[in-house]
Amino acid sequence: MRPRGGPDRRRLLVFMPGAYEINRTVQAVQNEKALRDFLVLPLHGELPPDAQDRAVARYDRRKIIVSTNVAGNVADDRRRDRGD
Repeated sequence: MRPRGGPDRRRLLVFMPGAYEINRTVQAVQNEKALRDFLVLPLHGELPPDAQDRAVARYDRRKIIVSTNVAGNVADDRRRDRGD
């Protein structure tokens, strides 16, 4: 995992190769007691647009996004376009 999002470090972006691995990783992270305070969201091209938007939206909670490389780059572009 690598911290993203500038100085607040409220987001972690985890890259996985595909939707199957992303879903397995999301489940594994959600089952970790030490990570209960994090919101864990998948991000990949097979998700509907509203689910993709949820992954890049701002939240008050710390967030882990589990993504493909391509989707992660799209998320970065969306945040830049919104001024996040």
